[in-house]
Amino acid sequence: MGMKQSSMLSGLVVIVAGILTGLFSLNLVVGIGNAMNNVGLSLLVVCLFVALFLGVWHGICSFVVKRSKIALDVVRKKQSIAFLSFFVLGLFPVTSFVAIPSNFASFSSLPSLLLLMVALSLYVLLALLLLDVEIKSKKIPMKFVYCAAALFFVVVTLLASLKHHSFYSTAFDLGLYNQVMHGYAQGSVFSSILSFSILADHVQPILFLLTPVYWLFSSPLTLIVIQSLAIAIGSIPLFLLGRKYLKHEIAAFALFVGYFFVPALWYPALFDFHPLTLAVPFLMYAVYFLVEKRYGLMVLFLVLAGLCKENLALLLVPFGIYLFLKDKKRVFGAVLAVIGAVWLYVNLEVVIPYFIERFPRGISFDVFNYYNDTPLDTIKHLFSVDTIGLLGLLFMEYGFGVLSLFGLPILLLGTTEFGILVARQGSSLADIVYHHQVSSIVFVILSALFGIVVLNKWLPKLKLKYVVRKNIVPALAFFALATSVLSFSFYGPFALLYDVSDFNPSSPYVENGMSIISLVPEDASVAAANWVIPHLSGREHAYRLKDVVNRPEFTGFPEYIVLDLGEAVEDAKRSANLISREQYSFLVSSERYGVVAVEGNWVLLEQGADH
Repeated sequence: MGMKQSSMLSGLVVIVAGILTGLFSLNLVVGIGNAMNNVGLSLLVVCLFVALFLGVWHGICSFVVKRSKIALDVVRKKQSIAFLSFFVLGLFPVTSFVAIPSNFASFSSLPSLLLLMVALSLYVLLALLLLDVEIKSKKIPMKFVYCAAALFFVVVTLLASLKHHSFYSTAFDLGLYNQVMHGYAQGSVFSSILSFSILADHVQPILFLLTPVYWLFSSPLTLIVIQSLAIAIGSIPLFLLGRKYLKHEIAAFALFVGYFFVPALWYPALFDFHPLTLAVPFLMYAVYFLVEKRYGLMVLFLVLAGLCKENLALLLVPFGIYLFLKDKKRVFGAVLAVIGAVWLYVNLEVVIPYFIERFPRGISFDVFNYYNDTPLDTIKHLFSVDTIGLLGLLFMEYGFGVLSLFGLPILLLGTTEFGILVARQGSSLADIVYHHQVSSIVFVILSALFGIVVLNKWLPKLKLKYVVRKNIVPALAFFALATSVLSFSFYGPFALLYDVSDFNPSSPYVENGMSIISLVPEDASVAAANWVIPHLSGREHAYRLKDVVNRPEFTGFPEYIVLDLGEAVEDAKRSANLISREQYSFLVSSERYGVVAVEGNWVLLEQGADH
C-alpha cells in the first residue's frame, strides 16, 4: 500500500471512530430513534465528534513528529490504530438488550456507559503504547504523595461530614456504631438500637482500641474522620510498591492517583461508618510487607486487619498458603493458615454465641440471613447474573481486571474475601454502592500493580511491531488510572447516588431539625427516624421509630420522639422506606405523647405532655 493510501486509510479510521462515537452519544442522551427525527442536530453532533477526533489525532501526531523526527505519515498510521478502540461503540444497539432490574433505576444507562468506558480506556492504553516519544520517569518527592493523600482525606471527610449534617447518614450503621462506641467508652457493650450487643453479631475488637479516642471526642464525626483517614493511609504502600517494582515513578504515581478514584473506596467512605473499612490500610501494608519479605510486620498488620471484622481472620489462610507455596516458608505458612482457621472458628463458634446467650437478638436479625442456606444455593448464586455483574463492576474499577489477572498470586490472597462477598444472600449489582466489597478491592488494586510488572516482561517477547517498549509500564499505569477515573465518573457515588447540592447543613430544613434535636435532654430516651438517629445515638437509650411502632416489647416507650414530617419520609437515600406516614400518624395520635415543640416540618413529642 502506498504512503498516500496508507495516510488516507488512517484518516478514514479516525473519521469512522468519530461517527460511531457521535451516534453512540446521541443514542445515550436522546435515543437513536429520537435522534433520527432531527437529522440536522444529529449531523451536527456527529460532525463535532469527527472534528474533535481529527483535531486530537493531528495534535498528537504533530507533537510526536516534533519530538522524535519520525515521518508524519508513519506517526499518523500508528496513532490511528488507537482510534480503533472506538469501534466497539458500534455495538451500542446491543446495550438495549441488557436487562437491568427495574428497582435499580440509577443503573439504567450503565451498559452504555461501560461500553464507553471500554472505548476510552483502550484508547488511552493504545495511544501511549504506540507513542514514539518515551514517557520518561521523574522523581516524585514523597511530600507530593503525602499531600495528595492528605487532600483526599480532607475532601472525603468534608463530604461525609456535610452528608451527615444534612441528615443523609442512617441508623445502620453510623447511628449504631456511634452508640456502640459511646457504650464502650462508658463500659457497656449493649446497644438499644439493636436491642442486644453488637458482639452477638460481629467480632470487631478494633473498636475497643479506638475507645480512648471516644473518651476525648464522642461524636459520629470522630468515626467519619477515622474512616477517611484509614482509606487515605492505604494509598501510601501502593505508591511505595509501585516505585520499587515498576521502576517508573510517573507510572507509580498514576496508579497512586487512580486509587483515589476507585468507587469501591468512595462508597464506603461516604456511607456511614463500618469497621471493615478500617482494614484497608492494614491489608495494604500486610501485602506490602509480604512482598518485601518482612514477615513479622506482615503478621502484625494481618492481625490488625483481623480485628476489624470476624471474617477477616480467615485471610491468614491464603497468606499462609502463599508463604508455603511461593516463598517456600513451609512451617511458617502452615502455622499461619491454621491460626487463621482457628481464629475464625473462635469468632463464630465461641465469641458470638457467648454474647448471643447473654444478649438474645431481639429486633433486627430474625428477618434476614446473610448467607445462602446450602452450598448448592451458594454455587447457583455464584454463577448468577447479579454476582457476575457485581464482580465485573468491581474489577473494571482498576484495569478492567485484566491487569489483576496477570498479578494472580496477589489477587488470590483475597480469595476468602471474594468468596464471602459473592456468597452473601441477596448480593446484587446494587451492592456496589455499599461497603461489603471494600476489603476485596484492596487485592484488585495491588494485583493490578504486579500484573503490570508481569506484562512488562511478557509483551516484549511477543515482538509486537508498533509497541514502544519503554512505554509499556506507563501506558498500563495510565490505563489503570483511566479506568478508575471513568468508573468514578460513570458509576461512582456522585453518578448514581448522591447530589452534592443536597449536602447543605445551612438549609432551613436542617436548621429546624437541629433545633428540635437540641431540645432532647442528653440522658433521655428517644426515638427518631432512620436518618435522624445518628444525631441522637450518643446515649444509652436511642431507638428507631420503626422499632417503637413494630416491636414496643423490646424498645418500651421512650421519653421523647423526634418526627420529621417533610419530604424525607419518601426519600430512599435516607432509607425512609423503613417507616410510613401511617405509622407517623399512629405516633402523633397516641395519647401517651404530646407535642412540645414544632419547627417547620419537625415535631418533638414528649411522653406525658398535654396531648
